Amino acid sequence: MAATLFYQNESGTPSFFGLKSPTNSLLFDVLQEAHKHVKRLTDYNIDYAYLWGDRRKDLNIKILSGPSKIKGYPSISISNTQYGKHRYVMLTNSASEAVKVEISGFPADCEAMLDIKTGNSTSLGTSIHPSIESLGVRLYKIMQ
Repeated sequence: MAATLFYQNESGTPSFFGLKSPTNSLLFDVLQEAHKHVKRLTDYNIDYAYLWGDRRKDLNIKILSGPSKIKGYPSISISNTQYGKHRYVMLTNSASEAVKVEISGFPADCEAMLDIKTGNSTSLGTSIHPSIESLGVRLYKIMQ
Protein backbone atom coordinates (compact mmCIF):
# COMPACT_ATOMS: atom_id res chain seq x y z
CA MET A 1 0.00 0.00 0.00
CA ALA A 2 1.26 3.49 -0.81
CA ALA A 3 0.88 6.46 1.49
CA THR A 4 0.72 10.00 0.21
CA LEU A 5 0.97 13.20 2.18
CA PHE A 6 0.06 16.60 0.75
CA TYR A 7 1.95 19.49 2.32
CA GLN A 8 3.30 22.96 1.68
CA ASN A 9 7.03 23.53 1.85
CA GLU A 10 8.64 26.51 3.57
CA SER A 11 7.99 28.79 0.56
CA GLY A 12 4.29 27.86 0.56
CA THR A 13 4.50 25.67 -2.56
CA PRO A 14 2.20 22.63 -2.38
CA SER A 15 4.01 19.30 -2.73
CA PHE A 16 3.43 15.59 -2.38
CA PHE A 17 5.38 13.07 -0.38
CA GLY A 18 4.85 9.41 -1.11
CA LEU A 19 6.04 6.11 0.28
CA LYS A 20 6.40 3.34 -2.27
CA SER A 21 5.09 -0.10 -1.59
CA PRO A 22 6.47 -2.91 -3.76
CA THR A 23 2.97 -4.35 -4.21
CA ASN A 24 1.48 -1.18 -5.71
CA SER A 25 4.15 0.44 -7.88
CA LEU A 26 1.54 1.59 -10.45
CA LEU A 27 -0.08 3.88 -7.87
CA PHE A 28 3.32 5.26 -6.91
CA ASP A 29 4.14 5.91 -10.59
CA VAL A 30 0.84 7.77 -11.03
CA LEU A 31 1.55 9.89 -7.93
CA GLN A 32 5.07 10.67 -9.16
CA GLU A 33 3.69 11.78 -12.53
CA ALA A 34 1.08 13.97 -10.80
CA HIS A 35 3.83 15.49 -8.65
CA LYS A 36 5.84 16.42 -11.76
CA HIS A 37 2.82 18.19 -13.27
CA VAL A 38 1.98 20.06 -10.06
CA LYS A 39 5.62 21.13 -9.71
CA ARG A 40 5.68 22.45 -13.28
CA LEU A 41 2.54 24.52 -12.61
CA THR A 42 3.88 25.95 -9.37
CA ASP A 43 7.28 26.70 -10.94
CA TYR A 44 5.52 29.08 -13.35
CA ASN A 45 3.26 30.65 -10.64
CA ILE A 46 0.15 29.39 -12.39
CA ASP A 47 -1.43 28.47 -9.08
CA TYR A 48 -1.15 32.08 -7.88
CA ALA A 49 -2.33 33.44 -11.24
CA TYR A 50 -5.58 31.49 -11.17
CA LEU A 51 -6.20 32.05 -7.46
CA TRP A 52 -5.42 35.77 -7.22
CA GLY A 53 -5.03 37.04 -10.80
CA ASP A 54 -7.36 39.42 -12.61
CA ARG A 55 -9.62 37.87 -15.26
CA ARG A 56 -9.37 39.66 -18.61
CA LYS A 57 -11.75 39.63 -21.57
CA ASP A 58 -9.66 41.55 -24.10
CA LEU A 59 -8.52 38.67 -26.33
CA ASN A 60 -10.35 37.62 -29.48
CA ILE A 61 -10.61 33.99 -30.55
CA LYS A 62 -11.47 32.75 -34.03
CA ILE A 63 -11.82 29.10 -35.12
CA LEU A 64 -9.68 28.47 -38.22
CA SER A 65 -10.35 24.73 -38.64
CA GLY A 66 -12.30 22.07 -36.79
CA PRO A 67 -15.75 22.27 -35.22
CA SER A 68 -16.77 25.60 -33.72
CA LYS A 69 -19.63 24.18 -31.62
CA ILE A 70 -20.32 20.93 -29.79
CA LYS A 71 -24.00 20.35 -28.93
CA GLY A 72 -24.63 24.10 -29.08
CA TYR A 73 -21.63 25.09 -26.94
CA PRO A 74 -18.32 26.53 -28.16
CA SER A 75 -15.72 23.83 -28.79
CA ILE A 76 -12.93 26.07 -27.46
CA SER A 77 -12.97 27.78 -24.06
CA ILE A 78 -10.43 30.42 -23.12
CA SER A 79 -9.24 31.67 -19.75
CA ASN A 80 -7.23 34.89 -19.82
CA THR A 81 -5.70 35.93 -16.49
CA GLN A 82 -3.31 38.76 -15.59
CA TYR A 83 -1.03 38.17 -12.60
CA GLY A 84 1.80 40.58 -11.97
CA LYS A 85 3.52 41.41 -15.26
CA HIS A 86 2.38 38.23 -17.00
CA ARG A 87 -0.69 36.86 -18.73
CA TYR A 88 -1.76 33.25 -18.43
CA VAL A 89 -3.92 31.97 -21.28
CA MET A 90 -5.53 28.53 -21.08
CA LEU A 91 -7.36 26.99 -24.03
CA THR A 92 -9.49 23.87 -23.68
CA ASN A 93 -10.88 21.87 -26.59
CA SER A 94 -14.17 20.02 -25.99
CA ALA A 95 -14.28 18.56 -29.50
CA SER A 96 -13.39 15.00 -30.44
CA GLU A 97 -11.01 16.34 -33.10
CA ALA A 98 -8.24 18.91 -33.24
CA VAL A 99 -9.20 22.58 -33.54
CA LYS A 100 -6.94 25.33 -34.86
CA VAL A 101 -7.61 28.84 -33.58
CA GLU A 102 -6.36 32.37 -33.94
CA ILE A 103 -6.02 34.43 -30.79
CA SER A 104 -5.50 38.16 -31.22
CA GLY A 105 -5.81 41.34 -29.18
CA PHE A 106 -2.66 40.98 -27.08
CA PRO A 107 -1.50 44.26 -25.52
CA ALA A 108 1.35 45.98 -27.37
CA ASP A 109 3.80 45.36 -24.51
CA CYS A 110 3.52 41.55 -24.74
CA GLU A 111 6.88 40.26 -25.95
CA ALA A 112 7.16 36.48 -25.69
CA MET A 113 5.01 33.42 -25.14
CA LEU A 114 5.98 30.31 -23.18
CA ASP A 115 4.16 27.02 -23.83
CA ILE A 116 4.00 25.51 -20.33
CA LYS A 117 3.58 21.93 -21.59
CA THR A 118 6.59 21.91 -23.90
CA GLY A 119 8.71 24.64 -22.29
CA ASN A 120 9.20 26.28 -25.72
CA SER A 121 9.35 30.06 -25.82
CA THR A 122 8.63 32.14 -28.93
CA SER A 123 8.35 35.82 -29.70
CA LEU A 124 4.78 37.07 -29.77
CA GLY A 125 3.34 39.01 -32.68
CA THR A 126 -0.16 40.43 -32.89
CA SER A 127 -1.73 36.96 -32.86
CA ILE A 128 -1.01 33.27 -32.26
CA HIS A 129 -2.36 30.24 -34.14
CA PRO A 130 -2.27 27.18 -31.88
CA SER A 131 -3.79 23.83 -32.75
CA ILE A 132 -5.38 22.13 -29.75
CA GLU A 133 -5.62 18.36 -29.92
CA SER A 134 -8.86 16.48 -29.32
CA LEU A 135 -10.05 17.08 -25.73
CA GLY A 136 -6.74 18.88 -25.16
CA VAL A 137 -5.59 21.78 -23.02
CA ARG A 138 -2.95 24.40 -23.90
CA LEU A 139 -1.49 26.72 -21.31
CA TYR A 140 0.64 29.74 -22.18
CA LYS A 141 2.49 32.30 -20.12
CA ILE A 142 2.70 35.62 -21.95
CA MET A 143 5.60 37.80 -20.82
CA GLN A 144 5.31 41.58 -20.82
